[in-house]
Amino acid sequence: MGPELNLLEIAGRQIPQAFQTLLSEKHLYQSVTVNLTDFPSAAASAIPAPPPRPPTSFNNVSRPTLQAVQETPAGLMQRAKRFIDLPWAFSSGNQWPFIDALKSAEVSAMTTKTAIASLPPIALPTIKVPCDICDSVLPPHHFQGNSWGSGPYPTCFSISTKEGAVPGQDFCLTFRCQSCTPEQSQPVTFLVHREGLKLRLVGRSRLERIEVPRFIPKEEADFFREVEIAQKAGKGLAAIFYLRVFIEQHMRRVAGTKGQATGDELAREYVKYLPEDYPKKYPSFRVHYENLSIAIHSAMETPELLESVMAALIDHFKYLDLFPLKASVPVDAP
Repeated sequence: MGPELNLLEIAGRQIPQAFQTLLSEKHLYQSVTVNLTDFPSAAASAIPAPPPRPPTSFNNVSRPTLQAVQETPAGLMQRAKRFIDLPWAFSSGNQWPFIDALKSAEVSAMTTKTAIASLPPIALPTIKVPCDICDSVLPPHHFQGNSWGSGPYPTCFSISTKEGAVPGQDFCLTFRCQSCTPEQSQPVTFLVHREGLKLRLVGRSRLERIEVPRFIPKEEADFFREVEIAQKAGKGLAAIFYLRVFIEQHMRRVAGTKGQATGDELAREYVKYLPEDYPKKYPSFRVHYENLSIAIHSAMETPELLESVMAALIDHFKYLDLFPLKASVPVDAP
């Protein structure tokens, strides 16, 4: 193994960094890609300059030239990529430096006259995610180990893509909150799917805690929370449905409506409870309910609609936080 070690050292840093970003900052079904943008410049700098070319003749007598095979950046990156395409595994705590472990693996492979079958285990860094047990906002979670298969290396399989076949793996990675007491501490496990250099978060043992603004009515806060969960998971249509449920259940509770009622009927009753000076610039709940219903019946995922209605609801409930709804309205109110 020669100058490709420079590239593999970059990979040894970027692979755990990608996992840290995925688990700390991304949500279900979102993905990241291992950043190897430094590969071309590293490959170019790792290749020594070619030796001076010897003269082709001496005293007008032609001599044969010795042409050394010059390494190319593309060839170097291709050799490094063969190692990166090997199965990955991870370790917890301190470990032998990645490159030293890779050199040791190469020596062992040369001694036994076998090929290196996998990359050395890579140490996963600490991640910071909310804990729903100790209620800490972003406590550190330390990697506890793999929970997948009989050994440290999850099965590696081939995945066909437009660019060709890439290696695939599924990782089951367990972390433990460092702010919890030993008595209350419970591990949280993430399921990560690898497709070449692309990593996707496809599952977790406990969903992250979603905080809703304090001015959102507590009675309907769970529906509002489901909107954000669906939105972060990339399920736009489900988010639109939960948002309409949130609006409908809020109007029903405030107006005391029982049984079947249309969105128009609920909105007409609800507006009677708004403060006298409620700004007319805020759209009626009837408009929001109708627009969301159109999207649901048409099975249209419209992020713009979702964002605009969410923003309007935030303004609506911020206003009601200062100027509350009427406790009751006259029976003959128009």
